Amino acid sequence: MLKINVSVRPEFKAPIRVEMPNDKGKTDTHTFVATYRMIEDQDLDRLITAAKDMDEAGPAFAAPGDKDVLRQVLVDWTGIIDQDNQPVPFSSDVLDYLMSIVPYRRAMMQAFLDALPGARRKN
Repeated sequence: MLKINVSVRPEFKAPIRVEMPNDKGKTDTHTFVATYRMIEDQDLDRLITAAKDMDEAGPAFAAPGDKDVLRQVLVDWTGIIDQDNQPVPFSSDVLDYLMSIVPYRRAMMQAFLDALPGARRKN
Protein backbone atom coordinates (compact mmCIF):
# COMPACT_ATOMS: atom_id res chain seq x y z
CA MET A 1 0.00 0.00 0.00
CA LEU A 2 1.23 3.48 -0.88
CA LYS A 3 0.39 6.24 1.57
CA ILE A 4 0.89 9.79 0.33
CA ASN A 5 0.36 13.34 1.49
CA VAL A 6 -0.05 15.51 -1.60
CA SER A 7 0.53 18.70 0.37
CA VAL A 8 4.10 17.75 1.38
CA ARG A 9 7.06 17.01 -0.87
CA PRO A 10 8.79 13.77 0.16
CA GLU A 11 12.27 13.95 1.65
CA PHE A 12 14.98 11.32 1.85
CA LYS A 13 18.34 10.93 3.52
CA ALA A 14 21.54 9.91 1.79
CA PRO A 15 25.02 9.27 3.17
CA ILE A 16 27.72 11.62 1.91
CA ARG A 17 31.29 10.36 1.70
CA VAL A 18 33.99 12.86 0.77
CA GLU A 19 37.62 12.03 0.03
CA MET A 20 39.48 15.24 0.91
CA PRO A 21 43.17 15.70 0.08
CA ASN A 22 45.27 16.38 3.17
CA ASP A 23 48.64 18.03 3.78
CA LYS A 24 50.45 14.65 3.78
CA GLY A 25 49.67 13.90 0.14
CA LYS A 26 46.95 11.42 1.05
CA THR A 27 43.21 11.74 1.55
CA ASP A 28 40.98 11.91 4.61
CA THR A 29 37.48 10.52 4.49
CA HIS A 30 34.69 12.75 5.79
CA THR A 31 31.11 11.54 6.14
CA PHE A 32 27.75 13.03 7.02
CA VAL A 33 24.10 12.46 6.13
CA ALA A 34 22.21 14.89 3.92
CA THR A 35 18.44 15.29 3.75
CA TYR A 36 17.14 16.03 0.27
CA ARG A 37 13.69 17.17 -0.82
CA MET A 38 12.13 15.55 -3.86
CA ILE A 39 11.18 18.13 -6.44
CA GLU A 40 8.82 17.76 -9.34
CA ASP A 41 10.18 15.83 -12.29
CA GLN A 42 10.01 18.75 -14.72
CA ASP A 43 11.83 20.97 -12.21
CA LEU A 44 14.50 18.33 -11.70
CA ASP A 45 14.91 17.88 -15.44
CA ARG A 46 15.18 21.66 -15.92
CA LEU A 47 17.75 22.00 -13.13
CA ILE A 48 19.87 19.05 -14.30
CA THR A 49 19.80 20.29 -17.90
CA ALA A 50 20.72 23.80 -16.76
CA ALA A 51 23.52 22.38 -14.58
CA LYS A 52 24.94 20.54 -17.58
CA ASP A 53 24.69 23.62 -19.80
CA MET A 54 26.26 25.90 -17.17
CA ASP A 55 29.05 23.42 -16.48
CA GLU A 56 29.87 23.22 -20.20
CA ALA A 57 29.92 27.01 -20.51
CA GLY A 58 32.10 27.77 -17.50
CA PRO A 59 35.12 26.53 -15.63
CA ALA A 60 34.90 22.85 -14.68
CA PHE A 61 35.28 23.49 -10.98
CA ALA A 62 32.81 26.40 -10.74
CA ALA A 63 29.77 24.19 -11.41
CA PRO A 64 27.15 26.92 -10.86
CA GLY A 65 24.48 24.51 -12.08
CA ASP A 66 25.24 22.01 -9.33
CA LYS A 67 24.99 24.80 -6.78
CA ASP A 68 21.54 25.77 -8.10
CA VAL A 69 20.36 22.16 -7.86
CA LEU A 70 21.71 21.71 -4.33
CA ARG A 71 20.12 24.96 -3.15
CA GLN A 72 16.76 23.59 -4.29
CA VAL A 73 17.01 20.05 -2.95
CA LEU A 74 19.36 19.92 0.07
CA VAL A 75 17.31 20.84 3.15
CA ASP A 76 19.17 19.49 6.20
CA TRP A 77 22.09 17.39 7.43
CA THR A 78 23.43 15.52 10.41
CA GLY A 79 26.99 14.65 11.29
CA ILE A 80 28.64 18.00 10.60
CA ILE A 81 30.43 19.44 13.62
CA ASP A 82 32.43 22.59 14.28
CA GLN A 83 35.89 23.00 15.80
CA ASP A 84 34.36 22.60 19.30
CA ASN A 85 32.67 19.31 18.31
CA GLN A 86 29.24 20.98 18.35
CA PRO A 87 26.65 20.11 15.68
CA VAL A 88 26.49 22.62 12.85
CA PRO A 89 22.83 23.34 12.02
CA PHE A 90 21.77 23.53 8.41
CA SER A 91 21.86 27.04 6.96
CA SER A 92 22.19 28.53 3.50
CA ASP A 93 25.48 30.19 4.54
CA VAL A 94 27.07 26.91 5.60
CA LEU A 95 25.68 25.19 2.50
CA ASP A 96 27.28 27.90 0.33
CA TYR A 97 30.57 27.39 2.17
CA LEU A 98 30.47 23.61 1.64
CA MET A 99 29.55 24.05 -2.03
CA SER A 100 32.59 26.29 -2.51
CA ILE A 101 34.82 23.29 -1.71
CA VAL A 102 34.85 21.11 -4.83
CA PRO A 103 35.03 17.64 -3.22
CA TYR A 104 32.11 18.44 -0.88
CA ARG A 105 29.93 19.88 -3.64
CA ARG A 106 30.62 16.97 -5.97
CA ALA A 107 29.86 14.42 -3.23
CA MET A 108 26.58 16.12 -2.26
CA MET A 109 25.44 16.32 -5.89
CA GLN A 110 26.47 12.75 -6.69
CA ALA A 111 24.67 11.38 -3.62
CA PHE A 112 21.48 13.15 -4.73
CA LEU A 113 21.68 11.76 -8.26
CA ASP A 114 22.64 8.26 -7.07
CA ALA A 115 19.57 8.12 -4.84
CA LEU A 116 17.20 8.78 -7.74
CA PRO A 117 17.04 5.89 -10.20
CA GLY A 118 17.09 7.31 -13.72
CA ALA A 119 18.07 10.83 -12.59
CA ARG A 120 21.55 10.98 -14.01
CA ARG A 121 23.26 14.08 -15.34
CA LYS A 122 22.43 14.44 -19.00
CA ASN A 123 25.33 13.91 -21.41
